[in-house]
Amino acid sequence: MWGKKVIVWIGVNVNKEVVVSFLIYGVGLASMLISDLYISKNFDIDFIADWAFVKSSVLIISTVCLMGYDTLFIRDQSLIKRYFKRFWGQTIIIAFLVSTIIWQVKGLSINQVIMLFFAIVGLAFLNYISSSSRACYNLWKAQFSINFWKIILLLLLLLGYFAQPIEYYVLAVIIGVLLSFFLKGYYPKKENIQEGGKYLSLPDANKMGFYFLLTNLTLIFAVNGEQFVINLYGDANVSAHLFTYFSVFTPIALSINGFLGFYFGPKIRRQKEFNLKHYFNFSKKILVFSILITIFSVISGYFYMIKFMNITKIEIDWALILVLAFLCIVRGVYISTSIGLGIFGSKRSIGKSALMFWVFTIVYIFSIFIMLAYLENEFVVLGIAIASLLNWIGRFSVSNYFTIKELKLINKNVKR
Repeated sequence: MWGKKVIVWIGVNVNKEVVVSFLIYGVGLASMLISDLYISKNFDIDFIADWAFVKSSVLIISTVCLMGYDTLFIRDQSLIKRYFKRFWGQTIIIAFLVSTIIWQVKGLSINQVIMLFFAIVGLAFLNYISSSSRACYNLWKAQFSINFWKIILLLLLLLGYFAQPIEYYVLAVIIGVLLSFFLKGYYPKKENIQEGGKYLSLPDANKMGFYFLLTNLTLIFAVNGEQFVINLYGDANVSAHLFTYFSVFTPIALSINGFLGFYFGPKIRRQKEFNLKHYFNFSKKILVFSILITIFSVISGYFYMIKFMNITKIEIDWALILVLAFLCIVRGVYISTSIGLGIFGSKRSIGKSALMFWVFTIVYIFSIFIMLAYLENEFVVLGIAIASLLNWIGRFSVSNYFTIKELKLINKNVKR
């Protein structure tokens, strides 16, 4: 009961649509979590590292294929139809180029490269359907498109028929595409266009989409980039250790906060008024909620590690857990700033913030390579976690600054 009160307190309207979408979201994320934990417990270091690499590669590249339009769909729903053909063309090109590069760097077989290509294209299509449905406020359909394949992935993994991680991913994604393709509701019945009653022109949309793409790229690296870089470097021990602690101690907090971001974006866009006071109040509530859910997530992870992974209290990496806890809190409160900038940011603010995000990301990635090259494994894992935390603090500070700036300008213009 107290949980429902907290959810309502932060602004969630608990109805059938929200409950069903949250259940699908929860089952999907739980399936991915169980898959990760199952891999961590039952496979060797090399398989764990390969699993983490395939997961991060497919998730990162498939998101890139949207070119930032997932945020623009909320601003102008007419783009959902206008952008569709171009999306397919650029997705095929991006997936082909990236698969070829990974083939050369990692030395994959031709069959593995082909499967990687189809996994990227398929998940990109699921991302498109999910983003479109979310913009149209068809929440459960959005969650079905982006999460049902994760349930299939877990079932395939438990069957244990395949020998390589990419085989599990490509089949799960293909099944998800086939099922999601028949869903209706990701095209708008009535287009909710941007402020001023004007459609976004394609040149303006392309420019803003490019800025959002730059932002999303840095966001992807902030979320999954450390595993991508570590595996390119080839350090399976560091990858497995960091992957295990992320999988055990952060998923509850990050997944629930992720749903809040999914829910509040289109909701705030539909509100007739959202001023600076609303923003501060919203941010404070998200911060309090993030602290509470992070504490619960860490406690749950501790009991899981003690009871099911046969790790003693002395063996637990407490310093890493502390850093990951702060990371969860910062990523939680980042939701309010990200939504504010995505909905109310001007082209200028979005462009400047994207540039600053890239500065943070480059420093972040470079620091990971430095630590992998010069630090011992016992220090490099904690160092990478701290670098990730600092990167998220920087992202929060920048997006918060520009969101406040834009809301002040909007409020000033309204008063005039």
